[in-house]
Formats: sequence, structure tokens, C-alpha cells
Amino acid sequence: MKHVLALLMLLVPLAVQADRVLQDGGLVEPLRPYLYDFEQQRNPFVGNVTRGVLRSTRSSTLSAQINSQVLNVPYREGKPFSKGDVLVLFDCALPEARLKAATEAAEVLRNRMLISQELASFQSIGSYELLEAESAYRQGVAEQEALQIQANHCEVKAPFSGRVQKWLITPYELAAPNQPLIEIVDTRRMEIELIIDSVRLPDVLKSPEFEFTVDETGTLLKGEVIRTLPEVDPISKTVKVIGRIQGAFSRSELPGMSGTATFDLKESTALRQAPAAGE
Repeated sequence: MKHVLALLMLLVPLAVQADRVLQDGGLVEPLRPYLYDFEQQRNPFVGNVTRGVLRSTRSSTLSAQINSQVLNVPYREGKPFSKGDVLVLFDCALPEARLKAATEAAEVLRNRMLISQELASFQSIGSYELLEAESAYRQGVAEQEALQIQANHCEVKAPFSGRVQKWLITPYELAAPNQPLIEIVDTRRMEIELIIDSVRLPDVLKSPEFEFTVDETGTLLKGEVIRTLPEVDPISKTVKVIGRIQGAFSRSELPGMSGTATFDLKESTALRQAPAAGE
């Protein structure tokens, strides 16, 4: 008990001195940029300013359509590519051999059908034999088309121009159907995602233009709100809006970069009518 009282006697003066320093602002002001702003978190739209993030309008994870070994992944992570470029190449010796066999078989069935049609014109065979020959040819063509589709999946081509974000498989690995192979993203088509107070939404829709300063590069972008998500978060009372970038931007801006959006808004009617604290 004596030790506890002694410890308290030492801590009380220190606490009084620390409180005096805080009241004088000696420590608060230098540390203020690093302090967590709970009011900003609760109400992210302070005045006409809110936070946002750049995001790509086109990104995709390409998957395998066949069960085969990967021969090559030509574009490494971060490399740019064009629409139609081969991103993943499979070993397709077996599917191509099956396709060749099916093509030859379909040709044989075609010749048999033509001969049957000629014989039927002379009434040398019955209608059933003719129908059987024609049906066999159509079945052979269908099998050939199915193997052609499978062979087309030996190359995974880029659906749009962009850059490789991540490899999900490496050369010489065996891929299974529906297995993710590579992540790609279009870095030249981006939009800005913003979180605003639901009470300011009418003002934003009336004046949708804003300026967006990218944190990482300091670049100032012009934007305009073009879409609003259909639901308001009932807890934070915020809503997500999507802004279109007006004009061109440099290659330094990438999806995922954050920044500050500044609107030119007047005081909202809802804010003017809001009751004051304690009323």
C-alpha cells in the first residue's frame, strides 16, 4: 500500500504539468497533422471538400477455358499491351491434333452425303439412307466446330489495351478450367470515386463540377459528377458518387491514388434548417 501511494504522489505532478503543456498548445499544434480527426471520419464532407480515389473503368481477371500447360506469359507485371495481344499461351498440340482429325472426318462425311444425294436422284437408295448420310455430316461439322472453339482458347488475348497488374500463374504450370491466370487494368480510362454527405447530394447534383488534387503527384484534375449510387449508408449518412475526369491526365496518375475534391457549393437548405446543438 505504501508503494502505491508513493507512485501516485509521483504521477500527480507529472499529470498536472502535462495538462498545462497541452492547454498551452505546446504539443497539440505540432502533432495536429498526425492526430486522427474523428469529426472528419464521421462527416467526411467538410465544407466543400471531400476525399476521393482514382479507379479504372476497365479491369479484369482473365481465366483459363481449357485444361492445359502454360507455355508462355509474354507480358510481365507492369508491362503495357494492346487489345488483341496474346497474354497467355497454352500447349495445344493435343487439341490441334483432335481438330485436324475432326476436320478430315467431316470432309469424309461430306463426300458420303454428296454421293448419297446423287444416288437418291436416281432412286438407287431410299430416303432413310439419304437422311442418315446428311445427319452424319451435320454431326461431324458440329464436332469440328466444338474442337475449333477449344483450340481458340489456346491463346488468351487481351480484351482491351492496358497494363498487367499481376501474374496468377507462371509458365510450365498446368492450368485447370476457370482458373484465374492474369489480372489486367486499363490505366488510361479512369474515373473518380467520392464519398459525400447525403444532405449535400442535392447541392452536388446542381453544381457537379469539382477540382481533384492527387495526393501522390500534386496534379490538379477537373472533374464532374456523372453518377450516384442508389443507396445511402444509414450509419454514416454518406453516399458514393462517381466523377468523370475532364481533359487529359499524365501517365503519373494511376488507379488507386487518392486525393481531395473541392466543390463550389453554396450553403445547403438542409444545413440552414438543421437544428443547432442542444435544441
